Amino acid sequence: MREGNGQYRLKPVLHAGEVSTTSTSINGKVLDKTTGNPVNGKVLVALEQKDSTGVDRILMSTLAGADGSFVFCPIPAGTYDVVIVGVSAGGVAYQPSIVTGVANGQTTGNVNLWPGTVGMQGGATFSGTVTSQNSSNAGTVADIELSALETDSTSGMTFTIPLLPTASQPSATLAVETASSTTCATGTDCVSYSMDLPAGGPYIGAYSSSGVTLTANAPLATYVIDGQATVPSSGGVADCTPSEQTSQPYALANNFTVAVQTLAFTQCQ
Repeated sequence: MREGNGQYRLKPVLHAGEVSTTSTSINGKVLDKTTGNPVNGKVLVALEQKDSTGVDRILMSTLAGADGSFVFCPIPAGTYDVVIVGVSAGGVAYQPSIVTGVANGQTTGNVNLWPGTVGMQGGATFSGTVTSQNSSNAGTVADIELSALETDSTSGMTFTIPLLPTASQPSATLAVETASSTTCATGTDCVSYSMDLPAGGPYIGAYSSSGVTLTANAPLATYVIDGQATVPSSGGVADCTPSEQTSQPYALANNFTVAVQTLAFTQCQ
């Protein structure tokens, strides 16, 4: 989370337990498509499930091991989607891979990641500002969780694409906190942010016990930046009206450094 002093206080990655597959677990292995070996770098695997609006939200995330393996355990009964992003040791971002419809006790098997071939070494940077004000139109502090959403044009499903796992992005989403500053618009508290994401579109496939077949969704990603506001130090109590703000869709083309419209939260506590 970025605080008033300009420092980030990031949400920690929730690591799943390293245990064998059971009826309350999901596991698999991530490989580099070009080499057939585990990724030489970092791979983040997110376990997602739809919220009340039908958007896939991250419930748990973990870094794959050096051998590419990952496991989530224990998890509640249900069906989940597995969303994977990665960065090579040389800084090249992979396109996301998504396996849908994975239930407890199942394994995804080997899941490939394709190195990105577009953008800044396969990545794109999204930067913007968040503002918050109370019902009296005065600045007030709010906690905001920022994430990147992408919609599959074929199925219409919307997934949360985790941030690329780099030293400056150790968690799947970004938490920021607005604060009073001379740079804020009149009557608001504010905070600026930057998010590094895969530039390429995702490869998507449904779970199959015989192995997952992934198909490219689109050459380049189209992201909506999503912000959800909570009352500071409340443990997640929703704040502001509405408590969620989303940007317009940003379809990557030739520009991989994107300036995002301001997410303006009003009627905050």
